[in-house]
Amino acid sequence: ATCDGMFYRGKRVFVIGGGNSAAEEALFLTKFADKVTMVVRKDHMRAQAAVQSQVDKSDKIDVMFNSKVVSVSGDGLLESITFENTVTGEQTTQKFEKGSFGVFVFVGRVPASELVRDLVERDSSGYVITDDHMATATPGLYAAGDIRQKALRQIITAASDGAIAATSVAGFLGQPVDG
Repeated sequence: ATCDGMFYRGKRVFVIGGGNSAAEEALFLTKFADKVTMVVRKDHMRAQAAVQSQVDKSDKIDVMFNSKVVSVSGDGLLESITFENTVTGEQTTQKFEKGSFGVFVFVGRVPASELVRDLVERDSSGYVITDDHMATATPGLYAAGDIRQKALRQIITAASDGAIAATSVAGFLGQPVDG
């Protein structure tokens, strides 16, 4: 949402998920979108009470409980979205003017750090803890991208992490570092 939200100025946006990430992103998207609809599989949200309260107070956010997205379709740009009621199984399709809506998926963040669980320190969510050079607690082992603990998870920050890690690895291996 922080990267693409502005492209949906004056449009309709659907946010898939009911946790903190989804609720926070839905709130952020209200700065741009005319209407934000959260699509939540269960009959309740899992977001923290304070965040959920903000969602409840927003006149730009609707919540569809007991719902999931079955499909989206369009030719080049989105034109329709199909939902399924998770209780009844009933499906409904909403059609829109081509390109007049967007879908953002925030169904949680689970870092794939199990492979190195015995080699690194991880936070309570499983993200790898590194220093500013991307070094982990194991000498010679570096982590970059969304697997590491950080405030912002975007392609640009992952690429930056990769550049830093590559330079750090070269230095660790005794290779000349240029740049």
